[in-house]
Amino acid sequence: MTNMKITYISISLLILIMVFGCSEIDKSFQEPLPDIVTYDSHIKAILDKSCVRCHGGNETQGINLSSYSNINTDIGNDVSSFWIVPGNPNSGILIDKLNPGKNDNMYGYLINNRDYEMIYQWIVIDSVAEN
Repeated sequence: MTNMKITYISISLLILIMVFGCSEIDKSFQEPLPDIVTYDSHIKAILDKSCVRCHGGNETQGINLSSYSNINTDIGNDVSSFWIVPGNPNSGILIDKLNPGKNDNMYGYLINNRDYEMIYQWIVIDSVAEN
């Protein structure tokens, strides 16, 4: 009798794993992006955990992403501003998602796709809003 219960439980768990574990993550469980993504409320935390270790402080490589004022200084349309151009989906911080074969793939340092979506909305839709 005990073996039969164990078998029944094992089969039930296996079916649950197959149904829920092998399918894509249900998008309905993912919290929607905010209406407006801002640096202070959303982007700073992403950059701090994924980017600032190389792009912040005195020994920065390229753009300094450690504060909004540093980012705002480098915003524009020239080569030095390639990283973040308000409204431009080809900003350097985003382009690696579109061209994953690039050697300097900064997108790969983001923790997850949601971080990319937040940064995309911040740059392209919300025009690099501060707060």
